[in-house]
Amino acid sequence: MINKDEILKLAELARLKLKPEEIVRMAKDESDILNYIDQINNLDFEEIVSSEERWSIVFRPDQPKNFEFIKNLIEEFPTKEGNFLKIPSVFEK
Repeated sequence: MINKDEILKLAELARLKLKPEEIVRMAKDESDILNYIDQINNLDFEEIVSSEERWSIVFRPDQPKNFEFIKNLIEEFPTKEGNFLKIPSVFEK
């Protein structure tokens, strides 16, 4: 368990002004946190399978395809300049 002196030193480093009851609560909370971290450090991760090993993602090769409805899309767009579709500006001038 963390003692009062260690909490006071941490409070000094963090520039905290703690009341006496906060020091007691902080010591308990810090001890609980360190105990939890110790439990995590003692876990056995040897048999855990990583997500990379669990799911193998297979990517298909890129294959270019012609979009056959491009003329219809351009005709239906509200504002255009030639073959370019004009949209409202997204940046302030």
